[in-house]
Amino acid sequence: MNPASNIVLVIVGDNTGSLELLSSAVARAGLTIHTAVSSDEGLALVLREHPHIVLADSPDALLADRIAAFDPAIDVVLMARDYSASAAIAAVRKGAAAYLKKPIAFAALNEVLGRLFEAARQRERTDALETEMLAGASFEGMIGQSPAAMEMFSRIRRIAPYFQTVLVSGDPGTGKDSAATALHNLSAAPGRLFTVRCAEMENELLRVSGTLFLDEIGAMPLPQQAVLVATLPRVRVIASTSRDLRPLVARRLFREDLYRAITTLEVHVPRLADRAEDLPLLIRHFAAQSAASIRRITRRARALLARYPFPGNIRELQEAVQHACAVAQHSLIDASDLPEYLQLAVRKPESAPAPAPPQEPGTFGEHEKHVIAEALLRAGGNQTQAAKALAIGRDALRYKLRKYGLLANQRPACR
Repeated sequence: MNPASNIVLVIVGDNTGSLELLSSAVARAGLTIHTAVSSDEGLALVLREHPHIVLADSPDALLADRIAAFDPAIDVVLMARDYSASAAIAAVRKGAAAYLKKPIAFAALNEVLGRLFEAARQRERTDALETEMLAGASFEGMIGQSPAAMEMFSRIRRIAPYFQTVLVSGDPGTGKDSAATALHNLSAAPGRLFTVRCAEMENELLRVSGTLFLDEIGAMPLPQQAVLVATLPRVRVIASTSRDLRPLVARRLFREDLYRAITTLEVHVPRLADRAEDLPLLIRHFAAQSAASIRRITRRARALLARYPFPGNIRELQEAVQHACAVAQHSLIDASDLPEYLQLAVRKPESAPAPAPPQEPGTFGEHEKHVIAEALLRAGGNQTQAAKALAIGRDALRYKLRKYGLLANQRPACR
């Protein structure tokens, strides 16, 4: 989206007078306001306008749930005349961004909405920056701007016009086949690129015109290695390997003359863990490839993907995003859309510090802190169980633990 685009606020109330008053009180540059006089009309407006923030002055307690089901990234501010501890607990469980007591103090309302407004603007700027970066981060179909990726792209660019044989090394799933395609495309060599799985190789496959991509050359049987050595002067070869070939040479499972020939030039494809800066771009790229309808990836989905180690590298990331695009019910990917194994791996129970003693409830913040501390206490410090008891995501719980200073050796966050 354009970073200068307006932030959209939907105000839901039960009479036009209060809606006009609220709209006037919170109006500011860069904020587009829509109003609705009932929960049903408000929900329809949310579905149509896809706002960043919803201010709900509505007796319908299910409205926040219905909005969260549509898009959990929408910040919902609830207002109620009958403010109570039970209402505060319900607000926490619904994932409300704030819960305000009526009659509304407009200074407090503007402070809350101002904070959410700036957070939404920052998300818009980040989205726009990622889109701009993605447009300039493509190299022969590969995506990356990290130092490791740029070094690989630079080496491919230097080697491609001159190589006769080149070895592409890297862990499984890193994209060695994409690197081979880039080498061939930039070489200006005649003929096409022929991919040969070395474990299934037959002698006659070496008698082709063009560039041979020998996938996992360490699996090539010795008889075919001998044929390849004889063929090398007449054919351009790109070989890939995820194994260290030197031990195979020492054990006489790989010909030394072939090893010397194919390792004259080498391109190493880095692991995803070594190019973590590229993760947001790759996520956006694979989402765009898989489904044009996906407009957004929620913060908690991004956070979950950022914490998963991806031992299967880029291939595993691509498969995870493709899965999420296939099961996503709306125009966004949420954490629950990601593969279950990935969610479970990231959300393993962690040892948690003993919570701070609960305080007597007073303000909403004190209510919330009290509720969270009690839930942690009942769960024996297990954050996953506490999050389930509160019916909120574990990411949301961790944020609130930091906010209220309930993590070990941490003071409450400054406001």
